[in-house]
Amino acid sequence: MKRFTSFACGGCILLSAIACCYQFGIDHLLPFGVALLLLAPVWRWRPAWRQWSLLIPALALITLVTDAFCFRHRLALQFRTWSLFWDTESIDDIIRSPSGKTTAYIVGSHWLDSGYWAYLSDGHLFPRHAPIETTAADAFYPRDVQAGWDGPVFTAREQFISLAYDERDGQFLSYYGWSAGPSDGTRSREAFSNYITTLKSKGS
Repeated sequence: MKRFTSFACGGCILLSAIACCYQFGIDHLLPFGVALLLLAPVWRWRPAWRQWSLLIPALALITLVTDAFCFRHRLALQFRTWSLFWDTESIDDIIRSPSGKTTAYIVGSHWLDSGYWAYLSDGHLFPRHAPIETTAADAFYPRDVQAGWDGPVFTAREQFISLAYDERDGQFLSYYGWSAGPSDGTRSREAFSNYITTLKSKGS
């Protein structure tokens, strides 16, 4: 029985460590909560293991906070783009704002088709992100995606502006969310692009 409980507790600690690793690729704290729950059998069956078993979630939480507020989510982005078997995603560009307060990452996926996401590290625990809407079907070929800062406003686009972030008020807008509104002609790519252009002109 003692051998079984030791094996079970060891498995729980291993699963807790795996859950902590997954925390860096998720935008909520559920994996961290699961990691703590997995340690419950250790606390019951192996009291002598309690203190050092908590080192795993404690180190994960410290690393998560340090990465978010000191390293601008570099570890989180590396975890989200890393693959054990296929190199399908990569950080194609890192663009810091003129003020240095915000860092934008362009993540490209080039497996079967070209797709792009923009991630923004702006002082939150988790990075903000949205897809960069593309139009042409050009499998296996990188698209002509343009992204950059115009003063305090970040935009990313292929043909039309797909998303924008205003550093002045922290407003993050994407066509992905914009197009979820009523389809009455005001939710087109052109309409969103024109709105963001107006937003940029206000900051000039």
